Amino acid sequence: MKENDKLAELRKENRQREKKLTKESRSIIEKSVNYLYRKKADDDAVEYVKKDLIEMLLDGEARGMGAEQILGDYKEVCSEILKAVPQLSEDRSWRKNAGTYFVILPFIGMIDMIMRLFFLMQKGAAWSLENTLISCTAFVIYTTIAVVIYRVTRQSLDFYVTWLWGKKRYAAAAVVVLAAAMQIAYYVVGK
Repeated sequence: MKENDKLAELRKENRQREKKLTKESRSIIEKSVNYLYRKKADDDAVEYVKKDLIEMLLDGEARGMGAEQILGDYKEVCSEILKAVPQLSEDRSWRKNAGTYFVILPFIGMIDMIMRLFFLMQKGAAWSLENTLISCTAFVIYTTIAVVIYRVTRQSLDFYVTWLWGKKRYAAAAVVVLAAAMQIAYYVVGK
């Protein structure tokens, strides 16, 4: 099994196990992981630390203890952890930032599409297939570029974006649906 596959499996296991925690413990895990990421700890190491923190919290909860009793101040715990885990290398940091940029590229295209739609409505342009295609072009181009780059460089760039997981991905889907609804409304109003 490749290292990326092992890490993906660990992330999946962590997400499953994290669901068993109380809301307070999940909050502590999220704060701890975010703290470690902000301090430039290596992503792989953070995922293994997260696994250990989840296990500690699950064991403590089974004994009837709260997250504060188990870990105490999460910042102090994370500061100690930071001394033991490797820091994010310059190369890995660059790959992570590039991967993040290409992950958000379709959202940039969507914002461009919405802006074009507003500008067309502001000008008072009547709906036409041409106007709709023009306003959708940026989204399609940005998304195509992102998919091609992902397919070509997925082994060398880091495309895992922690803030896109969980409930936030539903917000991203809602933005896509909103943009599509705006295009439909533009069509209906323009006819």
